[in-house]
Amino acid sequence: MTDAVPQASSSKYVGFGRRFLAFNIDLLLINLITLLIILPLSFSVGFAVGASGAPKSSLSWLNILSGLIGLSTAVGYYVLFWTKQSGQTLGNRLLALRVIKEDGSELDVGTSVIRYIGYVLSGVILGLGYLWVIFDSKKQGWHDKIAKTYVVESGGKSRTGLAIFIVGGIYLLTITAFIGAMFLGIFAINAIKNNPQIKRELPGLAVADYKKNMAPEAKVHYDRYNALVNQAKTISNNSSLPLAEREKRIRPIADEFIGELKTAAQLDPQNPVIWVELGNAYTWPNTVGTKEDSLNAFKKASDLEPNITVYINFVGDTLFDLGRYDEAIQEFERSISISENSGYAHLSLGKAYAKVGKNDLAKQHLQRAIDIFLAENKDNKYDNQIIDARKVIDSLPK
Repeated sequence: MTDAVPQASSSKYVGFGRRFLAFNIDLLLINLITLLIILPLSFSVGFAVGASGAPKSSLSWLNILSGLIGLSTAVGYYVLFWTKQSGQTLGNRLLALRVIKEDGSELDVGTSVIRYIGYVLSGVILGLGYLWVIFDSKKQGWHDKIAKTYVVESGGKSRTGLAIFIVGGIYLLTITAFIGAMFLGIFAINAIKNNPQIKRELPGLAVADYKKNMAPEAKVHYDRYNALVNQAKTISNNSSLPLAEREKRIRPIADEFIGELKTAAQLDPQNPVIWVELGNAYTWPNTVGTKEDSLNAFKKASDLEPNITVYINFVGDTLFDLGRYDEAIQEFERSISISENSGYAHLSLGKAYAKVGKNDLAKQHLQRAIDIFLAENKDNKYDNQIIDARKVIDSLPK
């Protein structure tokens, strides 16, 4: 049995405060119901996709489905309670209010759906449609006017104190969680900046930090280097020019950007990013520098940041190019001791072992490189490295 339906003309319209509390309680319940549906589905689908080895991009449809489930839950919740419970959702019942048509009758499915659409429209412009209740003589929001409904007293006892406790608790927990997450984020950023273990696993963060904190006078020359190297890359990529002509045009530019980096290194000698770029700059063809110059620059960067494997690998690769294979092996082994999952270090170490005739060790590290690259090769990013490693393995004595 439901309570008798009040006539609109004889019922007391309910204002913004109690309606706000009821709305938030309903919102909490809708979110809980949605979560109970989506979480098991997400875990099941995620586990199935992970087990099958399918790319994570195949889960994109799950976001769309989750949104549809949330929308369906909200519409279903309101339509069910408005039509089957005399216009009272659970939040409305707690606050002793109900929704009726302007003629005093109960809501039907059509009116309920229209009112929910009005809910959405009320929130579009900074929630102005909801706030309209405060100023309207009959306490109607935009959604009420669209659906031709009123929110009135149900005649029951309003548990306003309990509702305030529930809603206030929800908002307090939300604010606390937000502040906690903010401070946790600050703590995490500081940990990344100061923890060498994290720096070596995420070298990009360390590099960004060094670029940001570069001495201003050094950065002037570093920025000039970047502008010049972009010019050189444009010429290098111009396939309409013969190779000899490209190298001829690049030579004076390369000599100039090497000069800019050398000046930057003098002004900020403790910045490994500058030394790494200088090492790379010396590798451009026909420049004023040599492989030994490149090696010295890479070593300087590695000495300044001994736990960043990328820098160690640069040293090892240059030693390899110079034919100093035993020294290269030492560098790559040091890199792997810091980060065992460095595919590049395993690949280069395998090649170096092959050069000194240690074929079993070469095969071991080359296969390890292949395994690492395959595990991360969802977008074919490491195809060339995998092919390179397999070619070296195939070239070794059986």
